[in-house]
Amino acid sequence: MIKDINNEFANMPRNYEKTIPSMEKDNIKKGDDFEEYVANLYPESDYTIVEWTTDTVRKHKRYVEADTRPDLLIRHKLSGEQFYVECKYRSYTIDNKIIWTNAEQLKRYQEFSKEKEEPVFIIIGLGGSPKRPESLFCIPLEDAKYTELYLNDINQFRRNREYFN
Repeated sequence: MIKDINNEFANMPRNYEKTIPSMEKDNIKKGDDFEEYVANLYPESDYTIVEWTTDTVRKHKRYVEADTRPDLLIRHKLSGEQFYVECKYRSYTIDNKIIWTNAEQLKRYQEFSKEKEEPVFIIIGLGGSPKRPESLFCIPLEDAKYTELYLNDINQFRRNREYFN
């Protein structure tokens, strides 16, 4: 069952300053695992991964413009159609909403989509694990207008489990 918590730091240990780097590493691993999971939803026989951002800033502490783009650029082999995918995994909701990005990044995605004139989809995995989420949403960027998305508003984009497990 998907958890909904009001304060994600409620059970944080008193020496939380030492815990933050380990939490950050854990979140990075979850994000990497979920990106790989999403990439594998598109079989090599039918799709090509044209671009996959590397999040270089994590390794080198230097701003890399390409890292601000969506995670994946995917091309359908038969039709040649391309689309971008931003992958977000969340373990739980807060007050029945998913906080999927910040205002600055949302604005960058919107500007990027307008400039490229190609579709951008936000794929959100919720609950379960990054390698096997309980729920999966595929939301067109134009429908992800806010940094926080209520489950009631995005249920129409929930994918049937048989298509993603």
